Amino acid sequence: MGQRMHPVFKILGLRHRAADQPATFVPLRIGEALFGVLGVFSNDRFHYYSSNDIRKLYSMAPLIAMAQKNAKFYGDLKSRDLENNERLKMFYEIGEQFKAEQGLEPVFRNVVKLVS
Repeated sequence: MGQRMHPVFKILGLRHRAADQPATFVPLRIGEALFGVLGVFSNDRFHYYSSNDIRKLYSMAPLIAMAQKNAKFYGDLKSRDLENNERLKMFYEIGEQFKAEQGLEPVFRNVVKLVS
């Protein structure tokens, strides 16, 4: 007979955890914004999480949420920085063409080529 899956695992899309396996879940929040859920599991079927364990998890949860938010923010900044570098490179190349070319027509053709 197969093990029943814990209902929270179904909601979160997690696999292969039995309903009788000890687990506790803590929301990762900053203010009212929910950033995720921290799940803590035990392989010991007879383990229980004390109120002190839960209190510690709740005290760590905002720090984990802030770290997660900062990591996402850093990733966004890094990708935006790459986009800005590409634009700067394009403007630099256009400026170099202005210096090298006598007429505007070849420069405009190259600008169209660079932008598209």
